[in-house]
Amino acid sequence: MTFPYYWSDQELMEYNHETKRLRDESVILQHKVQSAKIEVAKNLLKVGVAIDVISQSTGLAINEIERLKKETVI
Repeated sequence: MTFPYYWSDQELMEYNHETKRLRDESVILQHKVQSAKIEVAKNLLKVGVAIDVISQSTGLAINEIERLKKETVI
């Protein structure tokens, strides 16, 4: 048998604050990972690696890599 637990206003506020902090941290981390993938793709394009290999290596879409190729000065 379980008993319900009722949080105090302070506990609920702290829980909500921590949940928001963790979500924000997750978004920041996802952005950093995406930025790193883009930088790797640009570097691979500069050394002539095929777009399909870059896509497989980074997980980026082929059309995104093609866009990066147009933007990147080789």
